[in-house]
Amino acid sequence: MKIETHPRIARHAVSGETTVVRAIRRWAVVRLIFGVLQMVGAVFSLGLFVKNGITSLTLTALLITGMFTGISMLLFRVLKRGQQPDKKPTEGNPSL
Repeated sequence: MKIETHPRIARHAVSGETTVVRAIRRWAVVRLIFGVLQMVGAVFSLGLFVKNGITSLTLTALLITGMFTGISMLLFRVLKRGQQPDKKPTEGNPSL
């Protein structure tokens, strides 16, 4: 009778490093998608504003672009607040 060290566990669950790399890659793709959506929305909204002025379509495009920006800020700045950035204290004022 053969005794397995990890019975019925998927290979990716045993190897933690590849799971972390996949999670980082997935997170980077999400950030890229939100960045592209923000830029496309901003250019589209600006083009509508220059061509048509302030219309309901222009305001809707601005609102949607603002929502993408707000979601992006929430996901990538506010939720990362628990992580401590690598800050070096300044030499002149230790309280900064």
